[in-house]
Amino acid sequence: TEYADKKMTDGASKVDAYAEASDRMAMPVIASTLTTLVAFAPLMFWPGIIGEFMKYLPISVICVLSASLLVALIFVPIFGALFGKPGAVKEEEKVQILASENGEYEKLKGYMKVYYKALHYCLGRPWKVLGVVMITLFLSFYTYSKFGVGVEFFPESEPDFININVHALGNLSIDEKSKFVKQVEDLMYELPYFENIYSRSGAKSQNASEDVIGYIQVELIDWQERPRAAYIIEKMEEKLANVSGVIIEILKEAKGPVSGKPIELEISATEDSQQLLNNGYKYVETAMNKIGGFINVENTLPLPGIQWELNINKAQAAKFGVNISSIGSIVQMMTRGTRVSSYMPADSDEELDILVRFPKAFRALNMIDNLYVVAGANNSVPLSTFVNIIPTPKVNMIQRIDGKRILKVSADVEEGIFAADKVTALKQYVKQNPLPENVEITFAGQDEDSKESISFVLKAFAIAIFLMLFILLAQFNSFYDTFMILFSILLSTIGVMLGLVIMRDPFSIVMTGLAIVSLAGIVVNNNIVLIDAYNEIKNKVSDPFDALIRTGLQRLRPVYLTTVT
Repeated sequence: TEYADKKMTDGASKVDAYAEASDRMAMPVIASTLTTLVAFAPLMFWPGIIGEFMKYLPISVICVLSASLLVALIFVPIFGALFGKPGAVKEEEKVQILASENGEYEKLKGYMKVYYKALHYCLGRPWKVLGVVMITLFLSFYTYSKFGVGVEFFPESEPDFININVHALGNLSIDEKSKFVKQVEDLMYELPYFENIYSRSGAKSQNASEDVIGYIQVELIDWQERPRAAYIIEKMEEKLANVSGVIIEILKEAKGPVSGKPIELEISATEDSQQLLNNGYKYVETAMNKIGGFINVENTLPLPGIQWELNINKAQAAKFGVNISSIGSIVQMMTRGTRVSSYMPADSDEELDILVRFPKAFRALNMIDNLYVVAGANNSVPLSTFVNIIPTPKVNMIQRIDGKRILKVSADVEEGIFAADKVTALKQYVKQNPLPENVEITFAGQDEDSKESISFVLKAFAIAIFLMLFILLAQFNSFYDTFMILFSILLSTIGVMLGLVIMRDPFSIVMTGLAIVSLAGIVVNNNIVLIDAYNEIKNKVSDPFDALIRTGLQRLRPVYLTTVT
């Protein structure tokens, strides 16, 4: 459109102007659109949960850009030929446009004259300008490494919900759990920041530690009508500070593809031993206390207590002809009961089990010495002959990954601290302090996801550059022109790094990485427009210096317009 507008300003008819514009600009437009498409295309194959979350952006961009290419090459020329008219250009501006085309630079005025002088000065000192640019590139990365605020996996945003886990030890009844949760819930009603409050006692949320006796979720009012979530959490902590008998954990809702707490570790043991896992947890706990900055630390350790195991001497049982299943049935008679049959009540659509067990007076632990089991046809033998009762530490649940028994530890970080920094500090601690014998520690959660995402984004960027290389070579048939365009992608990161430092924003592995890939497509577009114009003008102008000046002046408006839009 800009090219046709310029031709109509020079006196061409609207049909001729748009015909020439579509013929002249078709290849640059196709090339610049394809380079943006190939910048986004690899992102469609982003693996894992992050990929499922992020793939809609590249799909949308590819659909929209493909449609825009169709519009630019077919519909715009047709509409222009039917309804086009030259833009309202003042005679003075028209003179300047013609001056830029004919090399009459003394006629330039205003911003065109300022740009001409700046461009003339820089082109007269190419090595100095290149040196300054390379130093600026180095300094931008150096400045970010020294003064950047850090790295995060996915940017935080204001939550819609805040979750509260109520922790307590002891064999509490349902009523006691409900009482504690109700006490916390009532205190939340005194704060004016919540639209809805949902509470549940006696059941913990997914992946919560074993000592969670209740869970409360509060829905915040619209974020424009309330203070920031960090301030609300402060007020919640003040309200809940005097609640005794429980430990209260307040968690912000994790938005985006992230889930759970930002720091997650898996402690595994080479042997199937709870004691080894306990040793591993003590090591991690010590590390976190020394480093500092960790809050809301949770683990999947079993609750304190003992459970009674029946150790059966199978060889001794075999001597008396007693099988293991009959021992199990007798033991069940003094615990939960033995199933003997089932029946279907009239008011039920499912069968109910019929269980038989001893009266309550005979269900004590010491009664096992008085139990007899059938041995052979007519004999019975005391159960204590081949069964010993052994107290062992209580285990609620056993988790395994790849066949290894594991213990999970998760933690939040204090406000204003980045989880990535704390993970780095923990890894450094593990390097400097040997782990307990037969114990291994794996960093999972966001650390694992961020490694996977960094690896993918780097591969996607490399593939995009490779595909851009082919498109640009097809367009210009020149390695030099292609290198110049791709080199500009590296230079564009100067603004990225300095922008992050100035705005005090962290480098987001997902979002900043995606933005740099997107930026590559945009930067390449502008450079295609410039180099394509230069290749045409240098065929008409013998002096390369003058051809560069004319290219800059003639392409200033379209590059400026596309950048601003």
